[in-house]
Amino acid sequence: MDSDDLIFVSNGDSVGGSAFESAVLGDMPTLDVLNAMGLELSNAGNHEFDKGWADFRDRIMPVSDFPYINSNLTSTPELEELADYTIVESQGISVAFVGTITEEFPTLVMPTGIEGIDVSDAVDAANAVAADLSDGNKLNGEADVVVVLTHAGYQSLATGDFSGDVDAVFTGHTHGSYEGSILNGAGVAIPVLQPQSAGTTVSHLTITYKPATGKAGNSNPRIMKVETETIKTAGYVDMATDEVKDIVEAAVLASEPLGAVVVGLLESDLMRPEGGSSRGGESTIGNFLGGVALWQGDLVTGADFGVINPGGIRANLLAGEVTYREVFNVAPFGNTMATLDLTGEQVDLMLEQQFATYVDGVLTARTGDHPVLRLGISHNVEYVYDPTAPVGEKVSEIFIDNLAVDPEATYTVASNAFLLAGGDGFSVFRSGTNFTGGPVDLDSLIDYFGEFSPVEVDYSQGSTGLHLSAPLVAGETVTASISSLSFTNAEPKPATVDLIVNGEVVGNDLTIDNTVTVKADQTGQATVTFVVPDGVTPENAVVQIVTNDGSTNIEF
Repeated sequence: MDSDDLIFVSNGDSVGGSAFESAVLGDMPTLDVLNAMGLELSNAGNHEFDKGWADFRDRIMPVSDFPYINSNLTSTPELEELADYTIVESQGISVAFVGTITEEFPTLVMPTGIEGIDVSDAVDAANAVAADLSDGNKLNGEADVVVVLTHAGYQSLATGDFSGDVDAVFTGHTHGSYEGSILNGAGVAIPVLQPQSAGTTVSHLTITYKPATGKAGNSNPRIMKVETETIKTAGYVDMATDEVKDIVEAAVLASEPLGAVVVGLLESDLMRPEGGSSRGGESTIGNFLGGVALWQGDLVTGADFGVINPGGIRANLLAGEVTYREVFNVAPFGNTMATLDLTGEQVDLMLEQQFATYVDGVLTARTGDHPVLRLGISHNVEYVYDPTAPVGEKVSEIFIDNLAVDPEATYTVASNAFLLAGGDGFSVFRSGTNFTGGPVDLDSLIDYFGEFSPVEVDYSQGSTGLHLSAPLVAGETVTASISSLSFTNAEPKPATVDLIVNGEVVGNDLTIDNTVTVKADQTGQATVTFVVPDGVTPENAVVQIVTNDGSTNIEF
């Protein structure tokens, strides 16, 4: 294949949550590199909207030498700057690229930055555009080949989703690599390709078109590592030109002195859940950042507790000197901190929404890549939940500063404005009152290190899982399944746990299984079957769960 035949496109998320060298300079270096590489078009990803539609339209689009596309975002007035599709001519063949974005889009960006913008069904939108491009009416556009760029994971697609007018699909957003196919509406197997995140791989597809039959075919769909020689064998030009190298080197030089500044000291590692991108487990860095939010909230208006959304934590912080680069890598989005008032009932719903969110007005279990979004919560908060309980009924006990939460009382929560505006599907915050803005989260984190260095790490657990096979009634035999006793990364882990009912130990030195539960807040499990002590009733039962290291020590 001659490199002139190559159509170089992006599926979005070129900006936002990016490498420090680019992010600290407003991602202008990345856009300069894409311009220099000759990117022909880009789908709009959710991170293009990190700072709102106005920023995307007025700052990012004007410096991009390529068009952005999307067909399932709607607004009044229309988003005229985002065309539904772009047609690229290659060797006399017209190839249309149709863009769509994940339907979770409203929960992934700051709601106040996209007010008035709605998202429709991605597959339906793509099929409608593909139909127009294939109906023979030149007034609404025509193309020989239709390729869908969908900024949603391959996991969301199924056979028969796309009409017979669609010839290939490139997916993204969920960071995993994928090579496969699905049947379109005409019963034709069409390729589905998704490269790995962070530019480590690219998707490559050869498309053939026969004018005599009007049919498109494809060959050699594959995912390739970004290595110069491998790319060249696929017909790609060497895109690491002197111009690109100069842009990268200039960005590295400009960012180095900013990144090297030491902002504080850390005594132990602060880690995300095992695997980094998992958002379902309790983490030391999540709870730490919840504590930073509480401290900042106290400075602004006074706050009762702090929370942080797991998707807003993009790196670990390691023990020793902490630099500006390192804290920036943790919180690269530039969110502002804020406080908001919730009732105790709403605090309960907030915790329930870790496991569920509203779909068409009904509280529904979270699905997909993140079935649990475990909030980082300041260490003055503890709660008990039953992972087997129905949606909306999992959380049973909540304590703030060792006092049970009163459903009728008011509590001030501190967090970033993204979460407090209902981001990540935590819609309960939209019903809060007295929203008060504060400083940028990065500045708050730097100030915290300046105030408290060397910072100590608290390994105590905020959430405890407990399922009882039957109510606690004296003389009855009950099995207790305890969970969420351990962190999932390299943190110290408890070895045993005691279960105590009304002062009597019913489970002594129970061995904890620290096998990591992927994408769920249940790591650290133990089970015991016991006879409920004399005098215990469901009304007077007092349960204590205490690990040997004290990381869990809760009574309720």
